[in-house]
Amino acid sequence: MAEEILVKEVLSSEEIEAGKELLGRLDAAKLEVIAAYWIFDPEVGVWRLEFVSPLVKSKGPLWFYAKIDNLLDAEPKLSSRLDFSVINIQGPNYSFYKELVSAVKSRKELSEVRLNRILVAGQLVDLYIYRLQTRTGY
Repeated sequence: MAEEILVKEVLSSEEIEAGKELLGRLDAAKLEVIAAYWIFDPEVGVWRLEFVSPLVKSKGPLWFYAKIDNLLDAEPKLSSRLDFSVINIQGPNYSFYKELVSAVKSRKELSEVRLNRILVAGQLVDLYIYRLQTRTGY
């Protein structure tokens, strides 16, 4: 049975804007982000910003983290609004990403949508989605 999640912290509009700006910078750097979203982590009571890219699979997660770190270092205003420690990167085989695509059941890409208490992999989660491609052929 799914556990009930009580969101204790609200995802601020400043965090949403900072995540959107970072995604724009990742796109400009051609880092092939196929999914980007905030997800509430009830175990620690914080929101995490997750990016999914096939480059994580081919180049490795450390390479991708270094790219994000460089982008944040290049823009001090952005890095002051977005803590590097809340960023998580994954490849397209990431099980949560696959389960999320399956749970959403959308035929088109989702963008800038909030989903509250959606059942993913047997857990109720809260999300703010910037981008979610609904095909997983990577």
